[in-house]
Amino acid sequence: MKSASRLLAAALLVGLALRLALLLIPTAPLATKATEPTGDSPDYVWLATNLVHRHIFSLDSTPPFRPDLLRTPVYPLFLALPALMTRPSSPLPSVHHSSFIVLALILQVLLSLAAIWLTRRLGLELGLAPRTAALAALLVALSPNLVFYSIKLTTETLFVCILLVTLLLVNRFGIFHRWQDVVAVGAGCGLLILTRPIAVFFPLLLALHVFCKTGRNWQLAIRNSLILLASAAVVLAPWVIRNGRVSGRYILSTAFDYNISEYSGAQTLAAARMIPVDEARDSLAAEAESRYGPLDENDRARYWAVRARVGRQELLARPLLAAKVHAAGSAGGLLMPLSVRALRAFSGADLRADTTGDPHVAQRTVQLVARGRIGQAIALIRTERLARLSAPALAILGYAILFHATLLVAFLFSLFLKRSRRLLWLLLPILYYVLSTGPVGEARFRVPVEPLLCLLAALALTRVPRSTPPTPHSPSPVP
Repeated sequence: MKSASRLLAAALLVGLALRLALLLIPTAPLATKATEPTGDSPDYVWLATNLVHRHIFSLDSTPPFRPDLLRTPVYPLFLALPALMTRPSSPLPSVHHSSFIVLALILQVLLSLAAIWLTRRLGLELGLAPRTAALAALLVALSPNLVFYSIKLTTETLFVCILLVTLLLVNRFGIFHRWQDVVAVGAGCGLLILTRPIAVFFPLLLALHVFCKTGRNWQLAIRNSLILLASAAVVLAPWVIRNGRVSGRYILSTAFDYNISEYSGAQTLAAARMIPVDEARDSLAAEAESRYGPLDENDRARYWAVRARVGRQELLARPLLAAKVHAAGSAGGLLMPLSVRALRAFSGADLRADTTGDPHVAQRTVQLVARGRIGQAIALIRTERLARLSAPALAILGYAILFHATLLVAFLFSLFLKRSRRLLWLLLPILYYVLSTGPVGEARFRVPVEPLLCLLAALALTRVPRSTPPTPHSPSPVP
């Protein structure tokens, strides 16, 4: 027990040291490390700034401050806390104020340490031995992907913490069968969706799991599943009503329409014609205007609904190619050890001034893989990404490759161990969040499931401790 406690303490210290090292090494300005190269970060900062200064959820910097329908509110509200605590006299984007950046990153690092602790807590409540649970926490602390995105002002770190708490509650329901846990699971699902809309179907998956875990009383099973879904709906309802009032469409977000138009549909068309992604997007936009007339970009709900309609037709016209593009993107998100573009930003490269390379290497790689051109995909990554890395960055990438390969091998090995059977339900969230990322193909979108991969990998990396044979009344230890 003492060795497990020491291992957990080591995990927390190592996790803190690695995150502080990334922040303090003077390779790039702190604001660049926090916001580049993810295009989402400036949006979240603007939303937090407008929430604090103008009390409106908008991305506009000048009137009329149109309500935003793309982003969901949980992460901007999180960033509004450091924006409020460091509130400057002028309503400039908070990213221009070093005090905001410092405080936001402190809070984010604390969240990442909480994720390390929660991983160990989930492992213990799943029945793992303290040493195995602490080893999983150490793997989370060492993960280069988790370290990098813990210092990015994106939703991933907050989402991981909410997901781990939700899964803790799901496991407790499986043990105690309390309806209060089901209510809390539903509320957690609602928060997950309001953090990242990609989680919108996750409550259905957990409701099915709760139904199966309730037992043979099917009436009680149905009741518990409906309570979970109702609790999630209660959390979501105020935001859906708000969107309906400002746009006329009672939707969670325009993110679904946006993703179909700009990613799934566009990348399928790009793969079919072997053209750049931007060219495919322009083609779909032109087709939308030719079919439905000029589109008003101020009417964001209708604008993206029409654009998505054209993108959806592209998917239906080429279902097999669309499935290949989606599968290649999901596999890329799982297999990619680290975002090379994020590594370049950390190294101090000015990505906005770099106009000589392809900005959509990940998406272009997905297209090539979907068409079976593996050699071209490897050559593209080598010339457009690896050739642009400095020696220190290549060393970090080498560590990331070694770590991630070990993690995946141990994870796959764990699936064949008898002692991992009680953890196999974790494959539900793992498969959901891997497959739902679609054609993007970025390591960033693996962040939510990486602690779960670490739990199963730790089980494979830990030997079963020797003990006397268990008696009929004493359970055998599980590492």
